[in-house]
Amino acid sequence: MILKALYDYYRRCGSLPAFGMELKEIGFIIIIDRDGNFMRFEDRRIDKKSAQQFLVKKSVGRSSAPVANYLYDNSQYVFGYSDKGDMDSMRKYFDTFKAKVKEIYETFPENEAVKAVYSFYQQEPSSIVEAMQHDPLWTDVVKNLNKKYSMFSFLLEGDTEIIACKREIMALDVNEGAANEKICLVLGKHARVVEVTTATMIPGSQATAKLVAFQVNSGYDSYGKAKGYNAPISEDAEFAYTTALNNMLRSGSRNKFIVGNRTFLFWASSDSEASKASEESLFTFLGREENEGV
Repeated sequence: MILKALYDYYRRCGSLPAFGMELKEIGFIIIIDRDGNFMRFEDRRIDKKSAQQFLVKKSVGRSSAPVANYLYDNSQYVFGYSDKGDMDSMRKYFDTFKAKVKEIYETFPENEAVKAVYSFYQQEPSSIVEAMQHDPLWTDVVKNLNKKYSMFSFLLEGDTEIIACKREIMALDVNEGAANEKICLVLGKHARVVEVTTATMIPGSQATAKLVAFQVNSGYDSYGKAKGYNAPISEDAEFAYTTALNNMLRSGSRNKFIVGNRTFLFWASSDSEASKASEESLFTFLGREENEGV
């Protein structure tokens, strides 16, 4: 079973993010002062296709209802702006992120960085965007809103670590959104299951594409079931397979090769040196650097 194989791959790779964490490309950092005023954008892109990765809290699974990530997200959530709609239509996303910031502030009211972000969100999104439009990077930001790295987080002026990475405010609560325990179809044991799975960067698909998903109200649900409860997958298994898959699909991965518009993944089931050598040999034989073309 492919999900179990991906789960096993995650378990044998000690270098992958721990449960509840994720390496996320964040292309633009919003610099704010201690009063929450916008200072400037900071460009963290590496090239036209990638940006610096940060270890942050795992991104949320999304369906139709807005759900905010933990102190980082796209422009719709962070400052209520999109090139696909007016700011009024983006307001629900902004308000969702603002509510998340308030929740974090109430948990860490004495943290200077959190207080600054909370103050930032005492402004209307129109005022925030107006200040941002005077920044030299604004045109570049707007032009690249649809890139996978077009995520935004905050950095307090004079600090060196973005706020989304600060371990003291990470608050990794694995009991969020308490769910019923079911038998996980991947691990075969009782565990808390996920209702909505996490997006994976499947080549040629939308940024919100998922390896496992169920259409809502489309007539394919089991009786009395909806979303992830149709085929229960535990939080542990879901985190492991999505982390493993995203790791192998990342730019520069040596666990994939491309033929035409198809991407093939491969990995060894063992962590032995012989298995690692086999992976490397197969990449050498079939793979190529991504900038070489196909």
